Amino acid sequence: MGTMLRKGFTTGSCAAAASKAAAYMLLTGREKTEIMIQTPKGIPYHAKILDIQRSGQIVSCAVEKDGGDDPDVTDGTLVYARVETTASPGIVIDGGEGVGRVTKPGLDQPVGAAAINSIPRRMITAQLTQAMEQHGYTGGLSAVISIPAGVELAKKTCISEKTTNFFPICRKQKAATGIFSTIMPSEVGKLMPNNSAMRSIKTATPVKPLDKICAGVKNTCMVKACKNADASTAIKETI
Repeated sequence: MGTMLRKGFTTGSCAAAASKAAAYMLLTGREKTEIMIQTPKGIPYHAKILDIQRSGQIVSCAVEKDGGDDPDVTDGTLVYARVETTASPGIVIDGGEGVGRVTKPGLDQPVGAAAINSIPRRMITAQLTQAMEQHGYTGGLSAVISIPAGVELAKKTCISEKTTNFFPICRKQKAATGIFSTIMPSEVGKLMPNNSAMRSIKTATPVKPLDKICAGVKNTCMVKACKNADASTAIKETI
């Protein structure tokens, strides 16, 4: 019987929690040091709120990423949300420092948009909407998600590699999720034994380039992430 791995929370969950806390503090004027959200799977996430900063109608705060026992390169990283009021109604979400920009078609966001995919965008929107409704605010909110350590973290993933050989891909990124991780080749089969993309990459020849490794493999978001985002972190949601 193997050891049960400790579950963690995604970068998207951290961004949503930080956004909710920042909106609460902005709309109430009170400080919030812990916040609770539910992930898309209904799992409650209690996040500690760090590095709170205020400036006029702007509040910024951070949540520290806890990836659990998943070997995720972003584990321990601070994910920031900067929320401010806007004159126009509605919610606008963008990426700041350390969050990549889509540079080519193929991801679920248009070229030029922050590399924050649809599920975390919906999570952030839901948390901001909830805060607005709870506190009777009818104006607009802007949320900018940033990961200051993102540029340096990207250097540990295949995003920053000049070549796309097997070892850096398997060592530094989890296929089929697009989250930049630190999975060692020997652990791939253990972590995701039923995932065809992971099995394919595990058994690939070290000299094969990325497109040959992933040839015939379905749902390899990693391929699109490597080719279509710049050298920063991308935010995806899998929990």
